[in-house]
Amino acid sequence: MGIEALSRGAAYAEFVESNRLAAGIIQDNLNHTQLAARGRVVRADVFIYLRNTPRTGFDYVHIAPPQYQGLWSKTLHALDARPAWVNPDGLVVAQIHPREYEPQTLEHFTLVDERRYGSTLLCFYERGGVSRK
Repeated sequence: MGIEALSRGAAYAEFVESNRLAAGIIQDNLNHTQLAARGRVVRADVFIYLRNTPRTGFDYVHIAPPQYQGLWSKTLHALDARPAWVNPDGLVVAQIHPREYEPQTLEHFTLVDERRYGSTLLCFYERGGVSRK
């Protein structure tokens, strides 16, 4: 999703991936598409990564972990604990299988939309107090 965003004009994308092989493939794809100057692959456990204080927030955060392990919810809660990862007018998109969905109780994010495409459910969360037109 990040490479697609870069190809459509995003200024920067950061990819957090713990698997060495997958991180290498992402980097190879950035190089192949000539987008590596605007992308950074961080090989890290996302839950350790999100414990840090961000240098800057992101406009979009895409959560797409392995399915059926509750990792999407855990990641969303990690972001909720450190909302500065997402800019005040930013958006978090969780990509899950519809059977995984459970309503989340969050302090800083609100579910504003859901879209289902076959066996994929996209859940859109925005920072509290911000309305999207």
